[in-house]
Amino acid sequence: MIVVCLVKSDGYIFSMTPRCKYILLSLTFLMIASLRAVEPLTSENPTDHLQPHIMQLTAFGERADWSPDGKKILFLTKTFGDAMEIDLA
Repeated sequence: MIVVCLVKSDGYIFSMTPRCKYILLSLTFLMIASLRAVEPLTSENPTDHLQPHIMQLTAFGERADWSPDGKKILFLTKTFGDAMEIDLA
């Protein structure tokens, strides 16, 4: 089914069926919601604003976890990379 809505340049809508009103309102709300959902891009790095009790140990690595004895931090250098550890004791 094809629904046609005619809109004059002054914004007055004519020849509207109930389905046309629904489609037009839905599209309007989607456009407004999409404009509000866009967040401004920032160039800030989260590590530039760490809380005082948090300390960055390395500038690389991922998937960090504590060792079973709780004295070391184990991590990978990159995805499927070498395993490394940092001794905290």
